[in-house]
Parts: sequence; structure tokens; C-alpha cells
Amino acid sequence: MKKNLLIILFSFLATTFCFAQKNELGVVVGSYNGLSYKRVVNDKFATLTEVGFGLQATKFSDHYNGGGLNISVHGNIDLWDVHINQNFLFNYEISNNLFLYAGGGVTIGYAQEFNYNEGFAKTGINAIVGLEYRLPTVPLGIAFDFRPGYANLTSSSERDVNVSIFDWKLALALRYCF
Repeated sequence: MKKNLLIILFSFLATTFCFAQKNELGVVVGSYNGLSYKRVVNDKFATLTEVGFGLQATKFSDHYNGGGLNISVHGNIDLWDVHINQNFLFNYEISNNLFLYAGGGVTIGYAQEFNYNEGFAKTGINAIVGLEYRLPTVPLGIAFDFRPGYANLTSSSERDVNVSIFDWKLALALRYCF
């Protein structure tokens, strides 16, 4: 009888463990890779902070203003970046252990194009929408999200180059709840 009671108690605690906790820490992989930290503020809201790096091929709009010239160019760009992303989320429980979240955030970081030895300061905004499933028997959450966004890359050279890109991300996160 004691053994059955302990098993039931352990199962109950394991099932509710992730929901009672306010913090989630883990890794994120996809179109960027890094560390992910989610802080649950209350039943409806959370913050999500991620530090990551990634490779990206995207379309750009380039504006060059120097030497009396004012030129706009459109094309493709291949770059890598390192960034910090802060999002504010609204959480909605769809069913037991399954959550829909949506929100928005900001990004700051550094990017560099593959073909040139020139770096860019990266600033941007993004939306985020995703699903998170919290495993009922262990304190883990698995999340998948899509983040459409806009980023501005500003060069630190004398050329005064500003590149605007569609900064989209797809991510799969695995976070430990504590």
C-alpha cells in the first residue's frame, strides 16, 4: 500500500512539476542555435530570452549614402550572426500540457556577410508564434516556433551601408523546468 501511495504521489508531483515552476532553461536549434531561458510571469504571460548564432540567406534592401551618391540596391545576402533576442509572450493553454504562445520582441547583435570582411551591428523587431508541449512525467518542455521579423544591419565602416533584411527564424527548443 505504501509503495502504491508513493508511486501515485510521485506521478502527481512529476505531472505538475513543470506547471508549478516559473523558470525554463534549455537549448534551441533550427535556423539559429543557442541557449533559451523562459520566465513565466503569471498564468497568461512570460518572457523569453535567447542568446544564439545562426546562418542566414535572405533578400535585402541596401542603401548607400556617401560621396554625394544616394543609391538603393536590392538582392540576396548570405550572412552569419550572433544575437540576443528578448520576447514578451502571451500563453494560452489549448489542452492538457499543450500551450499556444504569441508575442513579439527585439533583437540586438552582430552580423557579417560571407563574401566581405565587413561587420554589421544588428537591431531588429520580431513577432513570435509557437506551440509548447510540457511532458507530463518529467520536468521538460518542448517548443516549436516561427519568428518573422525585420532587422537593420548598419556597417561600422566609412561606407555608411545600411542593409534591411527580412529576419525570419524557425526554432525547436528543449527546456528544463525548475
